[in-house]
Amino acid sequence: MYHVAVDIGGTFTDCVVTRAGRIMAATKSPSTPDEPSQGVIDVLGVVAEQLGIAVGELLDETEFFIHGSTVATNAILERKGPVTALLTTRGHEDTLIVGRVAQRVAGLSPSDYIDEYRLRKATPIVPRSRIVGINERIDVDGKVFAPLDEEQALAEVGKLVDAGVQSIAICLLWAPANSRHERRLKDLIAQHFPGIPVAISADVAPLIGEYERTVTTVLTAFLGPKIDAYLDLLAKRIRALGFHRELLLVQATGGLTTSDGLKASPLLFLDSGPVAGVLGPVGPKL
Repeated sequence: MYHVAVDIGGTFTDCVVTRAGRIMAATKSPSTPDEPSQGVIDVLGVVAEQLGIAVGELLDETEFFIHGSTVATNAILERKGPVTALLTTRGHEDTLIVGRVAQRVAGLSPSDYIDEYRLRKATPIVPRSRIVGINERIDVDGKVFAPLDEEQALAEVGKLVDAGVQSIAICLLWAPANSRHERRLKDLIAQHFPGIPVAISADVAPLIGEYERTVTTVLTAFLGPKIDAYLDLLAKRIRALGFHRELLLVQATGGLTTSDGLKASPLLFLDSGPVAGVLGPVGPKL
């Protein structure tokens, strides 16, 4: 049985095929940024030709299909994702904008932030015009201090949808202590605005740290729809070519997950390609 590994890069999509621990073929073909799955299909054709077999035969005899990609990373760098909005507790609308002092250096190497005073904060994925305060309040102990104003919330969401919003992040104050209002908001949006993806902090980052929770939730709402669509299309295309097992995806942590696992936590797809390249040679053999 074959083991196939494919990584989508910014310029090339790479493929390595092994069997019984031996590299049988390794090749690359140009990536297709407008439709990344096409680059995967193209490189499978090239590697199958190297092996002297049809793509269908290769995939039918493939035990593990492992995939890493820069799709999520590029979406953030290029700001190519759905128009996203943020719902938060009224009075905390500027959390994402203000951030923390460390926001200027987050993710940078020591050589990059040596002149910290020269650095500027990153432009948020969601601009202030698409951040809306919702009338509600839960206290630190998880008790409802002010009930959720459902009428106001639905009116605000309606305005956002009318303005072209395609995905919504919800991060309310003290949701880690009681997620009741976040979950109710998600249900209301699903009921009145079906088809609008919603990410809530209680699901993706149920931790103390308002700014960090907000960023994680916003990025999940921004990346989720794009990654869901990509994985669904890729799975459909390789299945049509003859692959009938579970597609395995490289996480940012270096481990593997399934499409369902990644859809639940799309941020795990960030830098999956580079991480796989670093850990692959020293990691455990399948």
